[in-house]
Amino acid sequence: MLISRILFNNQIYFTIHAEQSVSWALINEPGTGVFEETLFKDTLERILSEGDLNKDFDTILDFDNILICQNNLYELIKEIKNNSKSLTLLNVNVSTIKKLNLSIFNNTNNTRIDRIYTSFFVSEENKIEYEIISDIFKNEFIEYLKLNSKNSTKENSLIFHHSSSIYLNKYIDVKSMITNKKEFFLLALYHLALKTKKHWKNLINSPNRPILVCQNLNSAYITSIMSSYLGFDILILDKIGPINELYSNLDNKIEEGQNYLVVSDVVCLGTEIKITKNLINYLGGNYIGNISVVRIQTAHPTSKVYDDVESVFEITKEDNPINYQIITSLDDKFLNEKNNE
Repeated sequence: MLISRILFNNQIYFTIHAEQSVSWALINEPGTGVFEETLFKDTLERILSEGDLNKDFDTILDFDNILICQNNLYELIKEIKNNSKSLTLLNVNVSTIKKLNLSIFNNTNNTRIDRIYTSFFVSEENKIEYEIISDIFKNEFIEYLKLNSKNSTKENSLIFHHSSSIYLNKYIDVKSMITNKKEFFLLALYHLALKTKKHWKNLINSPNRPILVCQNLNSAYITSIMSSYLGFDILILDKIGPINELYSNLDNKIEEGQNYLVVSDVVCLGTEIKITKNLINYLGGNYIGNISVVRIQTAHPTSKVYDDVESVFEITKEDNPINYQIITSLDDKFLNEKNNE
């Protein structure tokens, strides 16, 4: 299974660290997930066997977050090159180039900053123009979001949001996101795991490292993947939100002084998160923040500081590719719809 393969303008992009992370976390025995810094041969072998390489397409391998590599990988790199129009390595350190026996390709177009080649062309003179992979991922995610954003099943009808007593013009179908393009969803969670690792880096190696809290079925699936990527333990809190029912033994689940990170699929107004946060803190735990696939920024940063949250994508007034709208009965849009019924 490959998660990072993205085809763009006759170029095939792979994020090597993402492939190595998922290899350890979801395919082989549990390993270090996004903390893995070594490239092993099985990752390159999967790119060769499953990557659909094409001699009419340039192959770009991003080595960001890879510090060292296994021995004897030159033949695999050579085979990837032979099955591509060209091969380019991005964000690869000097020691890895030497370990891969690629120092023979002393291309004058290679770009190096200190010990890192931001671009290394596996050829003598060839040079290609390539895109920034994070930008490609964002564009792909936006298209993915558009594809899985659904209107009400009733034509021209608003959707009532039970948790927060507001109306929506559409909803983001996370179940559809998971089932229709599983590999890309895993890549999105990989990016979320990297953000989580960076945001709470001071707690990662502490004795009180965070426990991931899930609240519903979608959250449970996301949390299980995030746990594999990050190596964090999981706490399942059932019936948070619209059902509004809690098990009587909740106080036996929350450990006093323990750090908890709440995992969500889509955060609209954050009602369920507020409920969970209050429960955790009331029972002696320490709520440290929330991570989600999509977050709707309902308050301007000048009014509210979003310093305890991370998401794969944040919908704002300035960046709202699906025209997501939150509506109340005071809005003209709601009144016009009711008048037309």
